[in-house]
Amino acid sequence: MSTALQTTPILIVDDDEVLGQVLSRVLTREDRTIIRAASAAQAMELAKQQHPRLALLDLCLPDGDGIELARQLQAACPDLALILMTAYPLRLREQPELAEHFTRVLTKPLNLQELRQAVDAALAEGDLAGAAGSAGGAAAPPMPASRTRPPTSLPREAPAATIGSVTVVHAPSPASILPARSRPIKWLAVAAAALVVLALLFFAPPLVGLPGVQALWTQPADKTRVEQKANLPVELVKGQENTLSVPADVLESLGIRKGRIENVSTAGRPTQGRPLVMPGSTAQDDTRLSRVRVRFNAQVIEIRKVVPNPELGKSDQNAPREIQTGDTIDKDETLAVLQSVEVANMKSTLVNAWVQLYFDQDVYDRYLSTPSAIPEIAMLTAERNVRQDQTTIASAFTTLLTWGLTKEDLQKLREEADELTQLRLKSKKVKEAKKEEEAAWALKKEAWARVEVKAARTGTLVERNISLGEFVADNTQPLFQIADVRRMVVLANPPEDDLPVLLKLKKEKKQLFWTVRAVGLPPDGVKAPISDISYFIDQNQHTAVIKGYIDNPEDKVRAGEFASTTIQLPPPAHTVEIPINALAEDGKQSIVFVVKKADKSHFVVTMRRVVVTHRFDKTAFVLSDFEELASEKKGLTEEEKEQGLLEPEALEEGARVLTSGVLELKAALEDKKEAAEGK
Repeated sequence: MSTALQTTPILIVDDDEVLGQVLSRVLTREDRTIIRAASAAQAMELAKQQHPRLALLDLCLPDGDGIELARQLQAACPDLALILMTAYPLRLREQPELAEHFTRVLTKPLNLQELRQAVDAALAEGDLAGAAGSAGGAAAPPMPASRTRPPTSLPREAPAATIGSVTVVHAPSPASILPARSRPIKWLAVAAAALVVLALLFFAPPLVGLPGVQALWTQPADKTRVEQKANLPVELVKGQENTLSVPADVLESLGIRKGRIENVSTAGRPTQGRPLVMPGSTAQDDTRLSRVRVRFNAQVIEIRKVVPNPELGKSDQNAPREIQTGDTIDKDETLAVLQSVEVANMKSTLVNAWVQLYFDQDVYDRYLSTPSAIPEIAMLTAERNVRQDQTTIASAFTTLLTWGLTKEDLQKLREEADELTQLRLKSKKVKEAKKEEEAAWALKKEAWARVEVKAARTGTLVERNISLGEFVADNTQPLFQIADVRRMVVLANPPEDDLPVLLKLKKEKKQLFWTVRAVGLPPDGVKAPISDISYFIDQNQHTAVIKGYIDNPEDKVRAGEFASTTIQLPPPAHTVEIPINALAEDGKQSIVFVVKKADKSHFVVTMRRVVVTHRFDKTAFVLSDFEELASEKKGLTEEEKEQGLLEPEALEEGARVLTSGVLELKAALEDKKEAAEGK
């Protein structure tokens, strides 16, 4: 195989992060340049920048599908070979024309051996197409047949490593399901084109001094290298289960040993805490929120107006408008004016009781001054009248306070009651004063119906629920809400599994801190204290609620924003830390290769199944003992036994694990075991 493969850029387009990492590791060990994209848009951008020779596309992408992306990629890069990866092959069987852009179609979970062969074949076809193009010049015909050639299936008996649990199958060639009449014509055209290409490949290059197709099989070194990758010359170690002897040349070919450098890592105590990342949101601080309500029926007759930009003065473009959310409100500012018959009647009752009390008290006092001359029944009646007036005053006074009137408002009413008392006294002496008293009462009742709604605090108007002329009858709905937005609440939801660790940490440190990230905050977030961990657990989500506060002096954070919170937890007990690329995972078990013996001539490595507790970008935590592991998880279930999985083992501190060639050695070990069982 051509040495150009060593620098061939390969584009992998898949939004599955784990699968992307596995494919990158597998193909990178073929000494190719791997470019990864998680979306169709990112793939198009990378293709224009890197000019890949081959692209592996997932059928389902966040912003489109692999079929449409294939059309766009071939329009931008006509020589780009394409391989489709899909977990839904039935769609291609029902619509085979969708596969015409691809040289191969692989079904997820992917078979590693078939993946390698498909990549090698696609690149080889690209080399053939390039040779034909250079031999034939501009007049050389295109090669659509190589694009849509149906993939060659491997024998099902051939052992191969898999990513997942399903054997790889291929979508049918579009030609295989054409109507019977159209197949001969298509195949004749394909055969004719193939003969022309083969003739050009055999005879044209030597005429111009270039190597022909024969050069493809005159380079045994590269071919042997690829075959060694697919069928590693390693041996099982007798008497040691799942143990291989790996010679020096294989160590080098797998990248385990590069000169004096060995890709081996020692399992040690975790060097970092594990970040607990929790989704959450921002909210208004209820302790700094004022809800303006009324407890009586009323009609809105006026709403406060403000000039948007006072410094510009009044104009048509800067005309006064009604207050709205976002406006700054000062304490005791009038927000709206209401008109309420209920309030007017209650004020009238209070004032009338004060006036009546003046006269009833005067009568009672005069009776007390000459008790012997007053009949007992008259004395009792006078006393009862005074008590009724006092009761009416107390009831009306309390009701008006409950409705939101201030003591200053009630003091003003008392002064008005004194004025009306004097008018009544005057009307008893002067008949003409009677009309003056009646007019005064009428004016007072009209004014008493007017109620000003005022702000209870300085802050930002965050909610307004009334409009001019509206009748307010629901006393549970706030008319306005005013908040001090200089401090916001952050709420997050940790899983109940992490709650014991958080509570223990809070008890030890007294004060916990977290890093909060949200729109409007610095990119690195802000460090803030945690104020409360809820006692109750959400029975549906099985999460708790953690609450904290962040300062918001410039009003950049709004209530309801998504927030991401991070707490650094100490590393879990009974674990060791290893590089993430030391693990080989297939969805059923996690495998590492532990180095038992290492010298210049060979390595002796044992494959072991481990229990992974946490995964990070570059490292993972693995159990170093099973002290706290549930008994049912220490062994194999019946289903795992039927699947032939390994029994989990603890990875002791100080164990040396391979960080390269893990997938290849796993496949080779399985091949050797199957071969040994066959004998």
